Amino acid sequence: MNRYIRLKYLAFLTAIAFALPIFSADKYWTGAASTSAAAAGNWCDDAELTVVSTAAPVDGDDIHLTSGTAAMTWNLNIYVNSWEQDGYTGTVTFKTGKQNGVPTKTATINGYTTDSGETRILKVTNDIVFNTGTWTSTAQPSLVATDTAWKNGMGVYRLLVEAGGDVTIGAGATVNLKALGFPSQKGPGGTSSNDCAAHGGSGSYFATKANTIKCYGIVSGPITIGSGGRNGGGGGAIKITAGGDMVVNGTIDVTGANPGSYHTGSGGSIFLTAASLTGTGMLNANGGTGQNASYDIGGGGGRIAIILTGTGAAFSS
Repeated sequence: MNRYIRLKYLAFLTAIAFALPIFSADKYWTGAASTSAAAAGNWCDDAELTVVSTAAPVDGDDIHLTSGTAAMTWNLNIYVNSWEQDGYTGTVTFKTGKQNGVPTKTATINGYTTDSGETRILKVTNDIVFNTGTWTSTAQPSLVATDTAWKNGMGVYRLLVEAGGDVTIGAGATVNLKALGFPSQKGPGGTSSNDCAAHGGSGSYFATKANTIKCYGIVSGPITIGSGGRNGGGGGAIKITAGGDMVVNGTIDVTGANPGSYHTGSGGSIFLTAASLTGTGMLNANGGTGQNASYDIGGGGGRIAIILTGTGAAFSS
């Protein structure tokens, strides 16, 4: 075989290799060994949960949480083909967000990378069916006022989700980011005095005295977390982007903490983008509730924004 023919043969084989489809594997969560999604022993390769996986999920796999209550921490830096959570009643904790100048020894984010590792998200190529159980985020690391993550109001951990297809949040599903923003007395709208924290709105002080702490964040695209009042933390932040339609029949809660005392935290952020949005669920970005309406009404509200991208989509429908 001469050199020319060998090169053509090699090119032909290479073309075939690149043309072959990439098959996804089904991975079923059991949580038999630990909470880590990166541990192979926590997964099975069959719906009957009889064949223990020899490897953790990889790029393009289909993720299934269909039974049990075993908690999961999603600490994989991959994208998945689909996410099914139906019948499982436990809690999945995500470590998505932006490093935001905070060293990895202090806080480490996990998820599919969108910008050389600075931001990591839950990336799903097709549909998300989230009908039961709970999604939550990791608590913020210790920050100081000179940190970029404090000054821009974004913190480190936020629940960032991107799906190429439809997203369904069923009536039995909850996104719980309550008090997962800045902790007490922290953040650009936080305070250590007799004030409630601010964010999208101003927090209370006394019924007869205005709170002078400034609001922050972006109205049209909220991505900031809530700040902490003297006694309670602010709410977290979630951003879900769907290439298809979105149905929300469950609850998305980014409220500030209700610490059972005065001077509560502010609400966080909810930012949803989809072709259309339907459902009878609840989006809650309230500030924490004060203990006494005549003395301390509560933390400032957070921010909620919804963008519809479908042709002819309207909120009135």
